[in-house]
Amino acid sequence: MKHLTNANDIYQANEIMCSDKEMWGQGYIVNEGIILWNMFHNKLKDMRKVILILITLAMMSLFTLLIKF
Repeated sequence: MKHLTNANDIYQANEIMCSDKEMWGQGYIVNEGIILWNMFHNKLKDMRKVILILITLAMMSLFTLLIKF
């Protein structure tokens, strides 16, 4: 999320994504990214799993963009 929005942190990236529905989709869907980030970051200390989840979220965002075309 940070990379896609050029944000400084995950929370700023979430705000950017939620505020631009045309680009990222509906806010409640985009907001799932920050919810999942918090859940996995706080509960899973194994970064390999966190990275896998982040890749999945990035793929979901890409899928959202492809649906619009």
